[in-house]
Amino acid sequence: MGALSYLKDREFLKALDNYSNKFFWVKVEVLDSDEIPIKSIEGRVQPGSSISLSGSSSVRRTCNINLVAEDEENDLTDIDNLLSANKKIKIYEGLRNDISKSYDKVIWFPLGVFVIIQPSITHSADGCVISLSCKDKMCLLNGECAGGLPTSITFHEYDQIIGLAECNTDPRHDITITPNNYTIYVYNGLYYSWTEEYGWKEEPDASLVGERVEVPQLIYDIIQTLVCNYGGESINRILINDVPLEIKQIVRFIGSGTLYYNTDTGMYTLDDAYVTDEGIWRTFGYNEDVGYVYTSFTYPGSLVSGIGDNICAVLDKVKNTLGNYEYFYDVEGNFVFQEVKNYLNTSYDPTDVYRLDNNRKVAIANNGLSVIDDTNYEVDFYSNTKSVYTFNEGNGLITSYANTPNYTNLKNDFHVWGENDDGYAIHYHLAIKSKPQVMNTYNVVFLKENDEYTGGLRLAAAGEASVEYTPEDWRAELYLQGLSKWQQQIRPDVYEQELLDLFDSIYNFKEKKFKTDLVTKPNELAYFFDYLEPISSLYDCSVDILDTKIYSYQQDKINRLYNTDIPDVIMIDLTMDPASRQKLIDKCENTGQPYSNVNSVVYSKVAIGTSGYTAQEVSRDLLYQYTGYNESISIQSVPIYYLDVNSRITVQDQKSGIFGDYIINSISLPLDAGGTMSITASRALERI
Repeated sequence: MGALSYLKDREFLKALDNYSNKFFWVKVEVLDSDEIPIKSIEGRVQPGSSISLSGSSSVRRTCNINLVAEDEENDLTDIDNLLSANKKIKIYEGLRNDISKSYDKVIWFPLGVFVIIQPSITHSADGCVISLSCKDKMCLLNGECAGGLPTSITFHEYDQIIGLAECNTDPRHDITITPNNYTIYVYNGLYYSWTEEYGWKEEPDASLVGERVEVPQLIYDIIQTLVCNYGGESINRILINDVPLEIKQIVRFIGSGTLYYNTDTGMYTLDDAYVTDEGIWRTFGYNEDVGYVYTSFTYPGSLVSGIGDNICAVLDKVKNTLGNYEYFYDVEGNFVFQEVKNYLNTSYDPTDVYRLDNNRKVAIANNGLSVIDDTNYEVDFYSNTKSVYTFNEGNGLITSYANTPNYTNLKNDFHVWGENDDGYAIHYHLAIKSKPQVMNTYNVVFLKENDEYTGGLRLAAAGEASVEYTPEDWRAELYLQGLSKWQQQIRPDVYEQELLDLFDSIYNFKEKKFKTDLVTKPNELAYFFDYLEPISSLYDCSVDILDTKIYSYQQDKINRLYNTDIPDVIMIDLTMDPASRQKLIDKCENTGQPYSNVNSVVYSKVAIGTSGYTAQEVSRDLLYQYTGYNESISIQSVPIYYLDVNSRITVQDQKSGIFGDYIINSISLPLDAGGTMSITASRALERI
């Protein structure tokens, strides 16, 4: 069988874990500069030897090991000594195999590639004891052992001097030429320049030669440059996942007036003369997201290191810009940059809402303004949909459990504040609470101003002329319940009082509708109030059970309430270079992506990137963070050498109240025969 093939044999590994008569070895392979083993040291480990793994740190593995082995050279300051400082080693834990003849007599588990931070060798009557303090290879990037940057460096772009290239054939038609935007091509006394978007252009002369152009740097290339060029890591040991070279990027409208979009034909126009059937046209105002373009995945904004920074400091900026990403060295010593595999999928997939069009049901955007339930917000574990290991009650592996729920983490009433493009405050209020189930009938008087109805109302006094009014929106019912309490000199609750203060600013009681189209124009509102129905597990933290537990959040970058439905259309400029435009069209058609050919006037009035983020997005993240106990568990277990941090496990122990799936945060792994493994983990939340 292939090397380490036993690591894929789950039944064999489980049997080995449960085998009671274990015998342990440790092997240290000393590596050369290419990380090829040049010597192997095997021996017995002394008590206290361990490896620690942390899922929250870029330095994922640290190691302290005391190994009884054959004599080694004493001069550890000699750079040629096999165990001198900064030498790389690979550590294995070995278990005797008395279970399966399909594998070797000793099963070696790789525990990581490490850099020696502090070695020592002690000779005694008992033999030679080698003590090694090690960290994984990230210490060569974070400035501890190496990785410091020599000066302030610009990473988001690089300067390129425009050069001159003499061509024997017309470069516009020579398929052997790969054109770029920093070369002037000369053919037959004529000068040509090229850009990806607009293709070839004839220049009057070669005056551009020698000028500098700024070339945006791909995020993928920034990561690779940092780790390879500045960190000295071999290119074949750099694994960059989930970072594309090209992305489908949102664009927003930055023109004045209104942009119109035809939902049937995909046409964009600024001319309202085309808008003959309002049912198939959508309108967009300033800074609203209107579609997509394909663009290179370059770093947004500026990425410049400071003097004294190290490689990890810049990698942290990239990671934080991308969001839910991590970087680390894996057990084989490969640098990995990837999206976190227990990624929370925060994209909202609303229940379909329909309108009738000639008695035909046509789906329209919901925008989350109706009932939201917890099935809309689930953790997406991609390929890691099942736990990698199960700890059952009474299986003999666990020596102790500990469960530490945090009751103060529970919140159920969220106020999110921001600022719209006009500089006015916006307020989104979401509470986990059951909505009124019965709409009562009230005697009301509709309010007038200058002899015209304002849309507001009040409760009629005894004997006063009135009309019977049954609300259709549950917020209106709460509003009227509050009015009824005031009439009886009873204090309304906090939700009724808020609606008494604010609801008539967004709702017309007489017409029984909101003052804007909630489906297509929800962001015309500066305030909105919603209840999230406490479905299934949300009952535990609802206002109805726990009373009100408020969490408020304010951020000026929150500039609208909701994510509106963005047309899933790639906008392609009609004046682009024909070859480049056809390339985009072919890409769209090959992937089934709708596209729209847009005239240059419209295209010039869209900008890449959304203008901010929404209160809805923030609320969803707050729900994820604060609707659970932030439950943390710890486990003492027989060592299991192939478990890793940030992986999902299932734990079942009724007595300690631990039952479900958890994400491993940290592991302390003993290397001697008498030790037990410590695991800390937090509950894998299935909702937000």
